Amino acid sequence: MAGRTGIIVQARMGSSRLPGKVMMEIADKPMLAILLGRLKACETADVIIVATTRNGRDDVIVKCARDEDVSVYRGDEDDVLARYYEAAKEYRLDTVVRVTSDCPLSDPYMIDDMVRSFLSADDVAYMSNTITRTYPRGFDAEVFSMDSLKEAYDKAGEKREREHVTPYIYENLPVKAYAGDDDASSFRVTVDTADDLRHVSEIFKALGHLKFIRSRDVVALLRNRPDLVAINRHVEQKAVA
Repeated sequence: MAGRTGIIVQARMGSSRLPGKVMMEIADKPMLAILLGRLKACETADVIIVATTRNGRDDVIVKCARDEDVSVYRGDEDDVLARYYEAAKEYRLDTVVRVTSDCPLSDPYMIDDMVRSFLSADDVAYMSNTITRTYPRGFDAEVFSMDSLKEAYDKAGEKREREHVTPYIYENLPVKAYAGDDDASSFRVTVDTADDLRHVSEIFKALGHLKFIRSRDVVALLRNRPDLVAINRHVEQKAVA
């Protein structure tokens, strides 16, 4: 049985490269609100949880989540793995989907297909579209079992394993890649910098709607609009250290 599946979105105001980015507006809405609205289209999710910190500056994130009628968990700011595990435990999850708040274009249809693929796979603890990268950076999603999350919570000791949630899982447990037929991995639609924000804002403006944008729509646009790609071509992804 599939059990209970939840999407956990990690979000905080203290981003090092672009502080407060999750509440910056795209198309007259906070970036986090756009993401949550899109994730609500996921048919496989029994619950969506925003996992933020106990820091008072993140009260605005709690309000945004509640305004969007999604659940909230507040935990440790630095030990994000503990925050994830505690959120998953509180909401009685069997399967966890990890999405980060800097990916406002996350594709709910792709996430649904990934969850179904994960649940139908044998002896797989973790599935992601980042193992073999074919989707643009910014459509990243990870699916893993509650058992694997608990093992990581119990055994992960390195700082990067606690800060980034899943390194222990994909380095120690059985994994499976989720990949598309079309390699669009050269494109970047995540938001880490001011130029990333402008880039994504222009994508939303060009496509003209928020809820039903698919990853393929974004890829088709970028292949035909090199001027958009140029906006954040220079940005280098922050490494998992």
